[in-house]
Amino acid sequence: MARNKNRLGSIASEIMSYGDTDLMQSRDAHNDMLNTAEKMALNDVRAQVRSYIGKVKFKRDAVVSHLSARETKRTEYAETKSDLVEQSELWKNVGIRERIALWSIPKSAKTVVWLLLAALDFYLFSEAIAYAQGVTNPSPSDTQFWIGGGFGLVVFIVGVIVAQQFRKITYVKAQKRLYSELEQSDADLAKLQVGDYSLGSAVASALVFVILLAAAALVRSVQTAGLGDGGGALTLQSLVPVVAVVVEMLINDPTEVGLKQPGPVDWVLTWRLRRLERKLSIREEVAMEREDAVKAKYEFEKGALSALHESHGFQ
Repeated sequence: MARNKNRLGSIASEIMSYGDTDLMQSRDAHNDMLNTAEKMALNDVRAQVRSYIGKVKFKRDAVVSHLSARETKRTEYAETKSDLVEQSELWKNVGIRERIALWSIPKSAKTVVWLLLAALDFYLFSEAIAYAQGVTNPSPSDTQFWIGGGFGLVVFIVGVIVAQQFRKITYVKAQKRLYSELEQSDADLAKLQVGDYSLGSAVASALVFVILLAAAALVRSVQTAGLGDGGGALTLQSLVPVVAVVVEMLINDPTEVGLKQPGPVDWVLTWRLRRLERKLSIREEVAMEREDAVKAKYEFEKGALSALHESHGFQ
């Protein structure tokens, strides 16, 4: 009849069955057997634990490596911008931000503003192009709707470029004025550097922006005249991109250096790392409980074997 090896004392009883107990006078042989069985059981549990924990550790280490690589790239990029960062801090310290019109709002608020203005441009121009092609009630199922919306986004992007270039011009002019004032006050200007700008590039971008607006306005005005509609829609379509340019100029901080920050990929990786860390912690606790259970079982077996030795008169 097979013995139940999970039953407490079963291993001690099985060891006692080896050899002729009437001829054996020492406990050493049985104790050695039990110690060997304990080592084998612990090695088996530890092998299972390595496999049980190893998979999670491998995934955790891969995520950590990925996060570390991304952080290294951001650090290397920041090092290439170190001179710009230094100049930005120097100009802030001498009060350049007080010399320019600037709305100080969080980056998240800036993103919301950009999205709203881009959505407005998309909607207004999608309707304008659709009307021009005879679609009076455009919907997302119409090709003209997306063509017009795409045109609106192009106008928005060009407008942002124009705003940033003219913001650069006003910033550099403010730098020059402040630099002159600081020179007269005998301030230390050894490290302070005045920026530069390209007026030709700014004018060219502004010209493209005006042409795009004029083309869209012409298309809308022809269609409006044909429908006998008022000029409200045309005025709105023309003003919104201009307002977007003005708003971008006001919220764009020229003293900020565009350093790379952790983004959605990093957020997802960090969330995954936290999950893997929790999972690993749980598995490590389970692994310790398994090993402790084996050790406790063999402590009992040693006591059971000692009791059996006593009952059989072993020395």
